Amino acid sequence: MSRRHTASPSAVALRLSGVKYTKRYRKLDAGRVPVKNFFISLRIGDLKLKVDIIKANIEDVQKLIEVQNQSFYDDYIKYGECPGYNHTVESMTNIIENRFTYKIVYENEIIGDIIVKKNSCNNYYLGCICVIPYYQNKGIGNVAISFIEQQFPNAENWTLETPSDKEVNHHFYKKLGYVIVKEYLVGKVKIALFEKKTNNCC
Repeated sequence: MSRRHTASPSAVALRLSGVKYTKRYRKLDAGRVPVKNFFISLRIGDLKLKVDIIKANIEDVQKLIEVQNQSFYDDYIKYGECPGYNHTVESMTNIIENRFTYKIVYENEIIGDIIVKKNSCNNYYLGCICVIPYYQNKGIGNVAISFIEQQFPNAENWTLETPSDKEVNHHFYKKLGYVIVKEYLVGKVKIALFEKKTNNCC
């Protein structure tokens, strides 16, 4: 068994899209195993949010289903289908057990989640990043992307999918360095495949 090397917490202040972030996190251990906790303090005007990003577990299954249903309800109504909407307990349990699944927590309540799948050696797929409507547009998504990129520092390539006509999503991902590389139909929905190559990529 390899010995874990835990670094002391460090804090970084960022200013992104007019929102001030203070992030506290621990670096990865020598085995590159993602740490469980990531503390975020966001200040938007007089509003201050203290948010944690924590590794999800089986006890979170029902709440994650509810969070994704709230987050993707509009997409489900618009398109008539949405992979993030209406998961069964079995399917969400399978996701937690077989993918890197994190919950976004505010005042002990889960308000969003992040799901990452490792496709191959250093290629990762961002299967889900969501925040319930009340907490959207407060900068949490920006920090969630920063979080996963720090959790997987050896990643060479990130991919994700979003509907081709969701311009708000496109603007968000392009701002963070993602580009559209392909478009195709999934069922009746036209999907845009986004990709981001990191500095690790040859």
